This record gives sequence, C-alpha cells and structure tokens, in this order.
Amino acid sequence: MCGNFGLLALVAGAQDAEQILEVLRQMGAVTELRGALGGGLAAVSCSMPAAGAPRNVTVKRARLVARKRAILSEDLVGAIKDHVLRVVSTATPCGLPCSTSSSSEVAIALLGHTRYPTSSRNITRELHPHEWQPPRWESGTWFPAPAAAPADGAVGICIDPAASARAMELARGKALVGITITHNGDFEEYELFGQRVSNQVLGRWLERVLHTASPTSGDSPKIAGLLELLVTKGRWAAAVRSAWCSTIASCMGDVAGGDGSLTRDSPDTGPTPVWCNRIGRRFEEQYSSMDADQVEASLVADILARKGDWAEEAEVRSWTENEVGDFIHQVLWNFNHADVYSALCEFMIKAHGSFGVQASSAMEPNTVAIAAKGQTMRVAVDAKARLVLYGSEGSAIHVSSEPGSVGNGQRLHVMRLDSIQGEVVEIHVASDQQAPAMTDGDTPTAQQLRPRVMDPERVVWPGGCISLRAFNVASRCAIPSHKLLHEHLEASPRRAPRLPDHGGGGFFSRFRSTFFADGAPDAVARDLQRIPDVLGRITSKWRVGLSAIGSKNLRTAAKFSAKLREAMDHDPKG
Repeated sequence: MCGNFGLLALVAGAQDAEQILEVLRQMGAVTELRGALGGGLAAVSCSMPAAGAPRNVTVKRARLVARKRAILSEDLVGAIKDHVLRVVSTATPCGLPCSTSSSSEVAIALLGHTRYPTSSRNITRELHPHEWQPPRWESGTWFPAPAAAPADGAVGICIDPAASARAMELARGKALVGITITHNGDFEEYELFGQRVSNQVLGRWLERVLHTASPTSGDSPKIAGLLELLVTKGRWAAAVRSAWCSTIASCMGDVAGGDGSLTRDSPDTGPTPVWCNRIGRRFEEQYSSMDADQVEASLVADILARKGDWAEEAEVRSWTENEVGDFIHQVLWNFNHADVYSALCEFMIKAHGSFGVQASSAMEPNTVAIAAKGQTMRVAVDAKARLVLYGSEGSAIHVSSEPGSVGNGQRLHVMRLDSIQGEVVEIHVASDQQAPAMTDGDTPTAQQLRPRVMDPERVVWPGGCISLRAFNVASRCAIPSHKLLHEHLEASPRRAPRLPDHGGGGFFSRFRSTFFADGAPDAVARDLQRIPDVLGRITSKWRVGLSAIGSKNLRTAAKFSAKLREAMDHDPKG
C-alpha cells in the first residue's frame, strides 16, 4: 500500500517557501499512514518574472528508505528544503542572485510518495518518484511564445493556458527535458498494437523505443517511460519517434528485428535517435518557412514525390500514401499538442490496473497532471494562498501552515477525481501579471478568488493565478468547463485533518516528535509509549459499537470470524 501527496504553488519569497514546506510535511505525515517504509519527493521549479516566460527550470529528486527511529515525512522535506530555499532566493528575471524582494515569482511543483513495498524491493532505486531517463538539456527545442522571445535568448515557455488552442508562435531555445511521476496502485497491462501486454513486456518494448534500459524492476517506472515517449510538444525528434510508433510500426516486433516475443535477448531495431533527429530537422525546415496551415500538405507532396532530401530516405520510400499522410499528421499534432496532460489522458485510456498518478514535465514546470482510476485522488484549490494541494488522502488536502486557518471561514474548492470511470486533471499556475482577467491592486478581491469558466474546457481562479481542466477516461472526452465548475468542484471550509485533539496515539503522533532517546527525536520510543492509549481507544470504540445498532466494527468482526470458522471447518487438516 502506498500514497501520493503534493502541491503546486506560486512562491514570492523565503517565507512563502517555508510555509509550503510545512504544508508538505503535514501532508506527508498524513499520507504515511498508507505506508512509511520508504518514500520520496521531487521538486520541479521555474522562475516566473513579472513579464516574459518562466526560466531557470530545475528538477530535484530525493528518495529515502525510512530510518528506524525517525519520521519519514520530516526526513523527506529536510532532503529538499535547502534546494527549494535556494531556488526561491536566486529567482530573478535575469537569473542572477538577488534578494527575495524581487518582483520575480517561483512556480514550484512538489510530487511526494510514501509506500510499503509491494511490487518491488524497499531499496532507494525502487522508490518513487520515478524517471525513465534523468532530466537532461536538449537543444533544438521549441516553445509556445505568445510574446516575442526574450532578448537575452533565454528559453520561453507559454504560461497562458489558452495558448495551446491557438496557432503557436515559436521561440527556439535549449530546455531541460524529463518526466517525473509517482504512482499509487498496480499497473498490470497496457494496450499496444491491438493487444494487452504485461508491464514487463511493455518495459522491454520501451527499452528499444527509447534506447534506454529500464531503471528499475517495478511497474511504476513503465508509466514514466510511456510518458517519456508520449510527451513531445515542442520537440521535433521526439514527435517523430512517437508518430512512428503509432502510425508506421504494426507490431511490437518492429522494434526487435521482427521478434514478436520480445525477450531480453531480442535485438534493438527501433528508430534510432540519429534518424529521428534527421527527419525532425526536415519537418522543422518546412515548419519554419511557411504558414502553419500549409505545412502538412507541403510535406505530404514532397515525401510522395521523393523531393529533395526525402529521396535519400530508404525507409520512407517504402511507406504507402496513407502511411505518409498519417505519419505527417501525427508528427505535427505531437509537436503542437502532446503535453503532459494529453499524454496522461492517452495512457489512462489504454492502461489496465489501478492508478493514482502524479506527473510533471520539466518542459511544463508550472503544470502538474494527476489521474485516478481504481484509486482515490483529490485536489484542493486555495486561491488566496495561490496554492493547489493534491493527494490520495482526503485529510492531507486540508492541512495548512497558517494558524487559525481552520474554522475561520477560509474556503477551499475541492474535487474528488472519479475513480470508477477514471479521470485526469491538469493543474496550471501563472504569475499574477500573466493570469487572465486580473484587475489592478495588490490584493485579489473576493470575486477574483472565485472560480469561473474561462473557455469550453477550463476553469480559472483569476486572483489565485490557477486554472484546471479535466478529462473523463471512460467517455474519452474532456469535461466541459461549466460541468467541471458546477458538478465536480465543491466549495468546502478548510477543516482540520482527522486527528485526536490531545496527545497520544493515532494520526496525531505523526505531526510532532515529543519523545527522545539520547537527546534525539525517537519515533519508536514515542509509539511504544502511546500503545496503552491506542489500545484504550480501540476498547472504548468497541464498547460503544456493541451497544450501537448496525455498528460497522461489530458487523465486520462477526462476518470475519464466521468466515474464519467456516474455513477451519472445511480444512481437511483440521
């Protein structure tokens, strides 16, 4: 058993950073109840100047096997704290160190996970968050740019949520590329070339497509690998590779020299990086030299006529006219639209098992995509704090570092993802100068903190610089924004996590260390000391249950004991 937790926030200084780290610690403390033998955190951040695009993207991952006499959530936050504070303190529009009084803001996505090991060993490399490939710098990468590219040549990233629906103006640059995910559940099978394949076979296929060995033996890293394949927006070579898999390849054996069994010894004959880059450059040349609506027809004509450099492509010459058309259309779609949200939607449609997923792309550092099917996931928007919390535990999304925030009328907008039909949600933040429909003034008004429909698919909190959109997996359709606002989001007063209101036992013990051994906090000593109190609470609850008609505790115990006796009576060994 395991659990996800995390948050996406806009941070304006060290004090903000300290507060979100405290929120994260408390969220981890609640989530530890799902498993506390190991865990990890990933921080994806970018500076967001008052004008222009986010820059200085960083990715930091920390994974820890739990120490015997320590509290995992505190160790995890401690492992990334210095990194987060350093990122905040050095964020400026020009990327040079300065005080935190700068107008620059930092968007920070934090993805956390705690676990009991089920599908893999409790060792560091098997812990979440997972990456198929580590973050790396990639040249020749393009970004949606609603404004002109920065004069200093820095990378521009579109942070206007509506821009993805418009024809893109593109600014070239060098970017940090990589996918980070956490996963709660069991990834069993995936639909590939019309058949369902196990995640082990899928892993061997991905090794040949991505030309990178699987980093671990568990099921969750394969999700990271699939997203590495599917997230291609702004990257020509990656768009070519993904399109080849979906339009030209006809079976798994096409990446293994025709060996459909795809064993560990099968050869690697997938499209090479050299070929993908070469084809990608030809798309880029056409894309750069003509109007966007003319590119597809021009490419189809050139390839079919074997015009220019296309005449040298032996593999392309063997494609049928339909394959050429499908391939070109898919490459252009991948390049323009295949972001982490659309990739996670595609994954959830084809995946079989149970899933609570959190995903982040270094190319979209101010966006997080989460998904649920067969597992619970929730989202809570705190527009006033410019903060979105998400995770497996309902209590975790109500924690706060602000004294008095519980019960003072402060409201969250809460969404529970549909775990039956399956649902994917994209969470996006933008700086206050770039958020739509903001009026002048330092403090957002009550009206600006209320969600409203922005476009057919998106709900926005203008004062909080936050937007959401969602996708229903069963229907394979985006959820209309008016339905998302009025039927899926619920305004809820912030409530305290379900903790006892006095010392002793239960969830409360995860929030502070009050027992020490040799001068250091000792979780084992604390828990041993509180055993009598815990047993007392259990006894008290059962006494109440025995006199309460319909007690769930009593009914469950009675049915369990009856089934146990029935099994013993039928056991031939007695």
